[in-house]
Amino acid sequence: LDAARTMAEDTAEPFRVALRAAHLGIEDRYHNRNAPKRGAKSGWPDLDAALGGGWIPGRLSVVAARPGMGKTAWGLATAVRVARSGVPVFFASLEMDRVQLAERYLASVGGVDASRIATGVLDGIDFARLQRATSDGVILPLHIDDTPTQTVDRIAGSVRRWRSKSAPVEKHPLCVVLVDYLQLVKPRDRKMPREQQVAEISSALAVAARTIPGAHFIALA
Repeated sequence: LDAARTMAEDTAEPFRVALRAAHLGIEDRYHNRNAPKRGAKSGWPDLDAALGGGWIPGRLSVVAARPGMGKTAWGLATAVRVARSGVPVFFASLEMDRVQLAERYLASVGGVDASRIATGVLDGIDFARLQRATSDGVILPLHIDDTPTQTVDRIAGSVRRWRSKSAPVEKHPLCVVLVDYLQLVKPRDRKMPREQQVAEISSALAVAARTIPGAHFIALA
């Protein structure tokens, strides 16, 4: 019934309406060019400038790199930087579980070698650094969903519930959603060629970004 109603609605409008809205938006940005930008800060000024003002809501960014280039490490660093600015972050980790991500955070922020954490060969200085990193981390508005097999619909549903309960729009107009990583998202049709599956997943994530209030999606690939 909902699908039939959507098909029956007239969703097209004259191009002049879009042009008018674009013009008003440009004027607004001009008059408020010295005001805080409309997107969530990435933590890297050059990247914020390239993005046109940070992670702007309603958009999908795909960050691609070869395997082993540190995509997850970059994604976690980005999540922490954004969360430190007070913007809530939802991290859908399809590759690593939440404890592994937490250990990566502690190693990075605490300045403790990851191999020492893995083997337990630690001293008093290490533990003091880990404690400081833990104290900093527990207050971050960062939530992790480490369900390994997820569809875009499930990710979007989880984000909507999180947005409603833990990061309401009234209190947090902006939020960032990271998906690690795109190729592990379960396609709707496994019989499709792989490139079509990835394209379909990317398109569905873009739709989620547009329909979840204030959300910018970042997909690692």
